[in-house]
Amino acid sequence: MTDQTSASATPATGSAPADSNQGLDPVTGIQRDSVIDVQLPQPRTVSRIQGKRIRIPAGAPTGVHEHNGPVVGVVLEGTAVMQIVGQEPVTIETGEPFYEPEGVRMLRFDAGPDGLVFLGFFPVGPGEEPTLTPLD
Repeated sequence: MTDQTSASATPATGSAPADSNQGLDPVTGIQRDSVIDVQLPQPRTVSRIQGKRIRIPAGAPTGVHEHNGPVVGVVLEGTAVMQIVGQEPVTIETGEPFYEPEGVRMLRFDAGPDGLVFLGFFPVGPGEEPTLTPLD
């Protein structure tokens, strides 16, 4: 997986900012590794984060769309092919994170040949619900 947006998103293979709560704790044996670190292009008021398990059958296209807020997630099963307008498609494998920026035209977030199951997390403001708007 590569950096997926013009906004800053550091994937698991990138270098995240220094984090004192990172790596192996020699006392407990607990390992903590950053897998994604997203710098939002604009600050946003968040009053809650809604998480959804989403299943897309093999070959089913999501179509061109945009979200009313940022989306951060991780692929649980299968693969996704994600493409942001102006960028090349990126394949997201099982276990890899992804980021879809707020208000940006997503050309695709399609399931691979074995289908797709992912967790999507949607930060929303007061009185707001996460929305996916289909576009032509």
